[in-house]
Amino acid sequence: MNSDIIRELKEKSNSKFADFSAKLLPGIPREKILGVKIPQLRLIAKNIVKNNKYSEFLDEKHYFIEEILLHGFILGYANFTKEELISEIEKFLPLIDNWEVCDCTANSLKSIKRDKEFYYKKCKEWLNSDKEFTVRFAVVLLLNYYLDEDFDEEIPDILAKYETEKYYINIAIAWYFSYALIKQYEKVIDKFIKKEIKNEWVHNKSIQKALESYRISEERKKYLRGLKIKGSGVKQRENDNKNIDKQE
Repeated sequence: MNSDIIRELKEKSNSKFADFSAKLLPGIPREKILGVKIPQLRLIAKNIVKNNKYSEFLDEKHYFIEEILLHGFILGYANFTKEELISEIEKFLPLIDNWEVCDCTANSLKSIKRDKEFYYKKCKEWLNSDKEFTVRFAVVLLLNYYLDEDFDEEIPDILAKYETEKYYINIAIAWYFSYALIKQYEKVIDKFIKKEIKNEWVHNKSIQKALESYRISEERKKYLRGLKIKGSGVKQRENDNKNIDKQE
């Protein structure tokens, strides 16, 4: 099974795209990147699920990042019960070692919408993980699926107090707050007025990203600019020019 998938992935690979992807994924060895584009991977994953050939693949070891991405997409496309999906996600989380796999998988888990309360409890558990990408995975799920009618002010409270030097967690939290400013402005603006976000870099980055949105009025943008913390001594490793988050 795995050899057939790898053969198909190699047929669709592009070395120039692989070189480009490698620049966006620091820490991932170039030899582990084939260079298959996300839309192609999604089609392959859908075909695997359609032909009901995914069980064996999910249990196999993966080498190429595209295999791990396929695994994540299959979790989103296969018809699991909520208990089965949580079990599969728990097995998958240790495989996540980069923002692309993390975010693409989280963005694909549309079945979460069918039982948000059930998955919400797991998100809060994952926020307590000591693994960088498990925490980021939870934040991206909360950003994607819990900022609308079922918004819970408990999450901004938790994330505002979160303290870490791990870039991929901090940028995800900043993205969460930027989207919260778009969707739940009145409920989160006090976090910025009262400077309740402990990480000043996250505070400023959240505002910066919100200012880039066309969904925030010019009046609010003007106000938000005035809430930026000047002369912050907090430094955060900046990867914005070489890491293009899916949320970005």
